[in-house]
Amino acid sequence: MKPTLIAYEPVNEQGLYSRGFIDDLSGKHERYTHTISAVGGFEQASFVLKGDRSYLDAWFDDGLMRRVVLYNPEGVPIWEGFVERMKYNVGTIQKTKGMKGVYNRVYMRFAPLDTAASPVIAGIPITLPYDDADSQRKWGIKSTVINGGELTHAEAYAWAQVILRTAAEPQLGEQVNTQESGPPNIELTLKGYFEVLNWVPYLSVSIGELPAHQVVTEVLQYFNVFNPGWVSTSPGWMDWNHRPERRVADEYNTCWKVISNIIKRGGYSGERWVGGFYQGRTFSYKAAEDFRTLYGEYLFYTRRLSDPAQRIYDENGVEVRPWDVVPDRILLTVDV
Repeated sequence: MKPTLIAYEPVNEQGLYSRGFIDDLSGKHERYTHTISAVGGFEQASFVLKGDRSYLDAWFDDGLMRRVVLYNPEGVPIWEGFVERMKYNVGTIQKTKGMKGVYNRVYMRFAPLDTAASPVIAGIPITLPYDDADSQRKWGIKSTVINGGELTHAEAYAWAQVILRTAAEPQLGEQVNTQESGPPNIELTLKGYFEVLNWVPYLSVSIGELPAHQVVTEVLQYFNVFNPGWVSTSPGWMDWNHRPERRVADEYNTCWKVISNIIKRGGYSGERWVGGFYQGRTFSYKAAEDFRTLYGEYLFYTRRLSDPAQRIYDENGVEVRPWDVVPDRILLTVDV
């Protein structure tokens, strides 16, 4: 038996806006590949979608942000993410669209000019958000931060509106190839759900220090205020990391940059930590397995150089199928 690939409606359309979309892609795709990272979890995937013109046309029209899950033969999710970019090859025409460069909230950071004063003076820097509500209902909130310098309120508003008019919807690209690409197909690029945390800057309302795991939880909860339900705020595995983490107001780093930097800074004694989004878009954060070896209990894989198939086995000697391999395991070569 082989893994099953299923596409669902985007997470922002679940519930009230649900259309109940489900598409079994198992016999409709080729060249599937994915990566899983110790920092990020389910990271990215890609595959080529096949079908007739009407099927592919419908996918190109509505496929962006669809949730895609790969299940192993036992029905356990082994990768989950969303459609971030599509490239539609039909005849000599190649059409593209994606979520990169889409913004429907603009944070304008500027020092407001008092034009009534003589000479004109700049006030204390402020930040104001400007929104495209229609785009946010369709795609969720996706933000950018603009450092505008010294501006009047009218200038800041006008600048933000220019961005929203041009960036609130995915831009369609099209080019003509000199040769046909064969049967029509769509090349899909998928991202794991850690990526959506790059859509929202973390504007901390608190300063001071907290243990690292508490700051991670705080940032996850903050993100869900803007795009509720996209990721779980109930961690699947959240170890306590008592290394103090300093919170700084007004840095405007994205939620994912804040969390990934915390992961990379490791633990209280300098040990390596790992973290990312896995099944059910649930976040895992824990000390890496190479640190757990100090306590005699850790997860590992084994292999033999003499094995032509280079099969991998878990710590219990059970063979691990290629699609079930996960990061953060020590790989032991037992016949060196």
